[in-house]
Amino acid sequence: MNRLIPLLFLLFAPALYANSDHDSRITALEYQVSQLTQQVYKLQAQLNNQNQNSNSAQHMYQCRLSVFTKEYRERSTSRGQAIASIIDQCTDSNDDMFFKPESVECSKY
Repeated sequence: MNRLIPLLFLLFAPALYANSDHDSRITALEYQVSQLTQQVYKLQAQLNNQNQNSNSAQHMYQCRLSVFTKEYRERSTSRGQAIASIIDQCTDSNDDMFFKPESVECSKY
């Protein structure tokens, strides 16, 4: 019986430590995914802006996103740039879980 207790401790101690470590790793990974998503949107906006420099006077995008009672609006010659700006505004005042980039509505004028 005295040998069984240390053996059980050795079996279950790593599992208890691993669970607390998982939470911090998941939090760090979620933060990194959020940062990478924002970088992708900014890069898309830059690429769209470079490709549309010669056509910038032809059209304009008006995009909007409603979160709770607040509405975010942005206008740009680049759709990606307008969406990236709205996402930046929203993440500055809310948590990432309250919006989805797919929810941004854009109109071309």
